Amino acid sequence: MKSHGSQNAYIIADKRELSTSAHLIPWFWIVRVFLASRALYLIIIWIIPALTVGHDVYGGGKGFHQPWGQWLLQSLYNADSGFYWTIATHGYDHARFNTHHLYNWAFFPLYSWITRWVAIPLGPHAIIPVGIILSNAFFFMALVVLYRWMSRYTSPKNSRFGVLLAAFNPMTPYFAAYRAASLFFLLVVATLDAIDRRAWGWALVWGALASLTKNTGILLAIPYAFALWTRPWTASLWRRWAWFVSGIGFGVGFVVVGLIDAHVAGTPVAFLKIQAAWGRESAFPFYETLHWMRNPVNALTASGGWSLPIWAIFLSVITGLLALWMLRERIWWPAAWYMGLTVILANSYNMFEGIPRFIAELPPWYLGLTLWQHQAHKRELVLMVTIASMVLYCVLWVLGVHAVQN
Repeated sequence: MKSHGSQNAYIIADKRELSTSAHLIPWFWIVRVFLASRALYLIIIWIIPALTVGHDVYGGGKGFHQPWGQWLLQSLYNADSGFYWTIATHGYDHARFNTHHLYNWAFFPLYSWITRWVAIPLGPHAIIPVGIILSNAFFFMALVVLYRWMSRYTSPKNSRFGVLLAAFNPMTPYFAAYRAASLFFLLVVATLDAIDRRAWGWALVWGALASLTKNTGILLAIPYAFALWTRPWTASLWRRWAWFVSGIGFGVGFVVVGLIDAHVAGTPVAFLKIQAAWGRESAFPFYETLHWMRNPVNALTASGGWSLPIWAIFLSVITGLLALWMLRERIWWPAAWYMGLTVILANSYNMFEGIPRFIAELPPWYLGLTLWQHQAHKRELVLMVTIASMVLYCVLWVLGVHAVQN
C-alpha cells in the first residue's frame, strides 16, 4: 500500500506531463473513436440475422427474414424507448393513479421534449430517427467534455484512454438508442466539469437539466456541495452559503415531474409509486445481493428475466472499490463520493434492474479506471476486457435478451 506522500508524488509527476497543448481537445481523434465504436455496433447488428426483441427472454420468434433496416430500428428502439416516445408524442398519460397499465409517469421529460421540439419541422413521424441521431450527437459531445474534464486530473494520454473506455463501454446500446442515457451522461460530465472549474452557476444549470432528464440527476448535489466546502475559497462566507442553498436547483426535476403527475394522475408522487408497482421497492443496501448469494445457481436472471445479477454485482463491486481508491486522493473526493453513493443507492432496492445503467452513466467510473490502470500498468488488459464486454453485451442486446435491455 502506498503512502499519501507517494500518491501525491504520483499526481504531481503525472501532471508534469501536461503542457499548454494538453488542454486542446483532440477533436478529430475523438471523432474517429466515436465512429469506430458505432461502426463496431453496426457490424454486430449486421452479422446477427436473428432478432427476438419483444419476445420471451428464453427464445421464440427468430426473425431470420427481417430486413436489415428493421434489425437496426429494433436495436435502437425498444423497451423503455416506447415510454420516451409517448411523452414526446402526446405527453404524460392522463388517468387517475392505478397500476392496471404501464403508464409513462416514471420517466422524466427533458429528452422527450427535446426530440419533439427538434422534430417539429419534419413532423411527428421523424421523432424516433431524430431522437436516435440526437442520442449519438449528445454522446459525442459527452466524450469531448469528458476529455476536457479528465485532462484536469491526468495526462493527455490517460485522458484519451478514458475516452476510449467510455466510447467502447459495454452499455453502448443505451447511448445509441432512442433513450435519455446520452443526454444524461453529457449533462452529468458537464456538471462535474463546471464544479471543477468552480463555475457554480453553470454547475447549477447543467445539474438542473440533468435532474429533468433522469431522477438520479438529483445526486449531483453531492459533488456540488462537497466541492463547495472542501475547495479553497477566497470570497466571503455568505457567498459560499448562497451557492450552497442554491443547490436546491438540483431537485428541479422532482418538482416539475411532481407537478405534471399531480395534474395527469392525481398524485405528485406517481413517478415513485409506479416504480414500486413495477416491483422496485426500497430495501437495505445490497440486501438483494446477499439474498442472491444464498442461491446463485437458480438465479442467473432476476426481475422476471429483466436483469443479470452477476453483471450487476460485478459492476457494483468494481465501482465501489474504485470509489474507495479514489477517496484516498483528496483531489478526487467530490467525484468519488458521487460515484460511491450512486452505487449504494442503486443497490438499495429489491431488484438488480437498472444497476448497470446507473454505473455506465457515471463519468467518475471512467476516470477511476483510467487512473488505476495507469498506476497498475494494466492498460491492455482493461481495454481488452472493455471491448470484449461491449461485444458480448451488444450481441445479447441485438438478440433481444430482456436482461440487458431493461
